[in-house]
Amino acid sequence: MAEATQQQLQARVLARMEELTDPSSRWQRALWTVACVTTLDELVEAARNTWSGTLSTEHALNDVRSDAVRVVSSDPGIGKDTLRSQVLVDIKKIKAEDTAESRNACGRVEQWRTRIDRDYLRNWAVFLEDGRLTEATVELAARSIVTHLRSLGYSRTHLRGWIVDRGDSLGVAGLAREAARNLRGTPRTYSFVVASTHLGRAARWEDALSAALYSAVQADFEGAENAREFDLTTIIDTRTVTLDIVAADPSAALNSLQLRIDRMMTRAALAAGQIQRPVNRIVLEKTANKLWKLPDPERLVSIPALKDRKLITSLEDGELGESLTETLHLLTPHLQATHGVSLATLWASAEALLGRTQQGGHLVAHRMASIITCAYPRTLADDLYPRVKKLSKAGRQFPCRTDSFASFSKDLMVNELEFTDLTDIAAYYRYRAVIDDPKTVLKRVRQYLTTLFLRVYYHRNFVMHAGKTSNVSLEAVSGLAPSLVAAGVNEMVSGLARGLTPHALADRASIELDLLGTDASRPVLSLLG
Repeated sequence: MAEATQQQLQARVLARMEELTDPSSRWQRALWTVACVTTLDELVEAARNTWSGTLSTEHALNDVRSDAVRVVSSDPGIGKDTLRSQVLVDIKKIKAEDTAESRNACGRVEQWRTRIDRDYLRNWAVFLEDGRLTEATVELAARSIVTHLRSLGYSRTHLRGWIVDRGDSLGVAGLAREAARNLRGTPRTYSFVVASTHLGRAARWEDALSAALYSAVQADFEGAENAREFDLTTIIDTRTVTLDIVAADPSAALNSLQLRIDRMMTRAALAAGQIQRPVNRIVLEKTANKLWKLPDPERLVSIPALKDRKLITSLEDGELGESLTETLHLLTPHLQATHGVSLATLWASAEALLGRTQQGGHLVAHRMASIITCAYPRTLADDLYPRVKKLSKAGRQFPCRTDSFASFSKDLMVNELEFTDLTDIAAYYRYRAVIDDPKTVLKRVRQYLTTLFLRVYYHRNFVMHAGKTSNVSLEAVSGLAPSLVAAGVNEMVSGLARGLTPHALADRASIELDLLGTDASRPVLSLLG
């Protein structure tokens, strides 16, 4: 395979950035990590909660510190190596013991975080402009830049529109520089008018909502500049509440508005003693006099293996099936839960299947990560199959059969494909990286996934033991974890259909990953059989 030019590599970074900001991306193409600065925030948070006793053991602090060392050691966004080495010294000094040295190092890390945040995008721009991008750093560049922009408060929808609109003309380095200049402004206040047929019907609603201001709404909504784009018949004869949201962009404001409404409705339901119907999903943003539709929940999960009718109707048969059925029901509350409760139920579903008596969350995190890592190569090939099949029907010639996925995957292992669409190229090179060096790539994937599941465990402990739902990475992790937990459960459901218990599947995954790079390793597209 010919070596890619810097221009080609940067084009692939752009394609990956588009994928990473696309809410519809499947788990194998989505984000699995949080921003570098968020990792440093987590370290400070874990240290202080360990010293205060909120976290009863030092395990969480040790995990976060190890991740911070790994991230800072390899991220070009940190800047000069002189600075990097100083940051690493202070990170390593933060210990579970509440000492003057630990507290001093913690304060210094906070200041390093501020400096890194200020220069991060410019440092990535310099890295790209100097021509230092390689095949190995394409994925790192895309994930690092996107997660940093997300940490600034920008929604995926807003970022994707910006990348699509400006990426071709500016390139990745130009995008990074423009973001450093223009995307760090002070968040603005959005004033939303939210309609509900329930809000004004009883005094208890007004009390539950802290004396919110109500007003007639129909005329206001019909006077919006884009009113003709919406069906406003459901707004007739209703009342409203006005809510101010501070956010970086309209999409981020709508996400925050939805979260605030969820919390308000919870309080109102508790006050009324019964579940209330949700507010109308059409809202008015008063400053711009524009109507918006509240976003659909981003925490949906999918278990494709359950499409087998036999599993749907008979999964409860036997002790193991009953256990798995109960676990699947644990995923249901997550769909309507707040971020903290959502992560707690997600963790409970994983722990119910993979936990063992008197063994902590680390085992569950590692076992879940191993299962998903083994499934990763196959899902990459599965991404390519319908695309190649569609292009083949349109007349494109590929050196592989498309009559079935089995024959396609066999040919894909030995033949190289050529694409013209940047997204296809990016997807194919991710696949080729796994085929060419499965041991190295899957070790990195396993590390990413293990770290993410340890974060879920970390937040679960905060929710269950301290009642805290305002941790620094909670919102980011709640957007990353659901699809990955679902991917792991999907593999366990498939394993059950083949007679493998979740523990047996996890053991098999661990063995196959350990054998990668040896003459005893299985084909990388069928690590789980």
